[in-house]
Amino acid sequence: AIIITGNLSDQWESLKLVLPINIGAGVHFISGTGPIFSIFQQGFYTYYGTAGSLTIAEHDVQRQIVRGTFFFNFVNNGGATISVTAGQFEAMYVDQSTE
Repeated sequence: AIIITGNLSDQWESLKLVLPINIGAGVHFISGTGPIFSIFQQGFYTYYGTAGSLTIAEHDVQRQIVRGTFFFNFVNNGGATISVTAGQFEAMYVDQSTE
């Protein structure tokens, strides 16, 4: 898997996207059952994305770079649906599957 992590440490918030290593360009759906997962952490609470979308603009396997945009929803402890919107990323990764 490719795991992309971002955080706002001063606000105790972070998010993770978990993508299959062989993900291709295009629109993919985020759900609670995968294969693409989103996780939002706020303080000591962890919330899993229930619905959303991830658009891969580029996945260069040779250079090990993945770039795209995303949004997703999750339900907080109070039962409210919260939206994470207009997310974007460009990440280099290390393929450890052959090591």
